[in-house]
Amino acid sequence: KSEHWHCGPTNFRKDRLLKSIKLQQKQLSQQIADKIQKMITSGDLEPGERLPSERELADRLQVSRNVIREASKVLEARGLVSIQTGSGVYGADVEPHTFTRSLGLYVQRAQTSVAHIFEVRWILEVETARLAALHASPQHIRDLEGSIAAMNDAVADLDAFAAADIGFHQLLAHASQNPLLAILLDSMTD
Repeated sequence: KSEHWHCGPTNFRKDRLLKSIKLQQKQLSQQIADKIQKMITSGDLEPGERLPSERELADRLQVSRNVIREASKVLEARGLVSIQTGSGVYGADVEPHTFTRSLGLYVQRAQTSVAHIFEVRWILEVETARLAALHASPQHIRDLEGSIAAMNDAVADLDAFAAADIGFHQLLAHASQNPLLAILLDSMTD
């Protein structure tokens, strides 16, 4: 049977088997990454806290160290951990820009039309304005008035007006008292 591994057409079987093994390992590393992600998002692992060693995680999760390494890379790409060579893997602060960057990349890769972006912005901005009207503090209102004045002053300068407009919508989102709206609207303007 060893000829199946070395001769002409039967190399195809070997290649298929090796690809199957790599695919299973990749799927396993994704599953392990998801398990570790749950540890992080549930609060079992604080930002800056070191994850157990590769060996300990491999033993605990009953997988190879290579699977743990691959899972760590997946988590790093998700912005959930920081890999520090020679030191270990550490929980990262999950920052809003991680989400906005991911959403922005999705919009670019999916070749989303400008019309789609404006539709989503319209939906978000209408509800944001409604919530801001309900929840804005006196300071929010003063900031919004200042932002409107900045837009009026910049009407002849398109770049300055665009910057003032973005600032206005960010202030409006903050005035809504819903931090997710600010993050979503930021992702639509990047």
